[in-house]
Amino acid sequence: PPPEIYTLSLHDALPILYFPHDVTAHDNIKLLRLKANKGLEGYGVYWCLLEYLRMQKNYSMPLSLLPALAREFGLSTEYLSDIIRKYDLFVLDDEQYFSSPGLSKRMKPLDEKRKTMAAKKSSIRGCISGQITKKNNGTEKSCSDD
Repeated sequence: PPPEIYTLSLHDALPILYFPHDVTAHDNIKLLRLKANKGLEGYGVYWCLLEYLRMQKNYSMPLSLLPALAREFGLSTEYLSDIIRKYDLFVLDDEQYFSSPGLSKRMKPLDEKRKTMAAKKSSIRGCISGQITKKNNGTEKSCSDD
């Protein structure tokens, strides 16, 4: 399901603001077609779109935000729409949202690592909280005793 809130602001972005990408992306056949038609400007717009998608939950964004992005980039809405629709770099969901399968694929290991780290932090917090409770009840017990 699409996220509920969309933002163009970095202040509301996910905690770690980066995404992995291949250094050979410039040789990708789809990006070669994009560069042949739109030049390096189109290539740069592609990466800007990925950056905005990266900041969204589920890495998906409504097409209704294209006019705002176009203003942000100093380009026409039609120019952005062409890049999103004509080069097979993005996927459209019911003509309402767009996303990048490549971005989602590259973010999956990072997202899984974040979930594991969050679970560990939660476990440590629970363990510390449990130790305090156990000490208050008169028993001294470590987390490793559980």
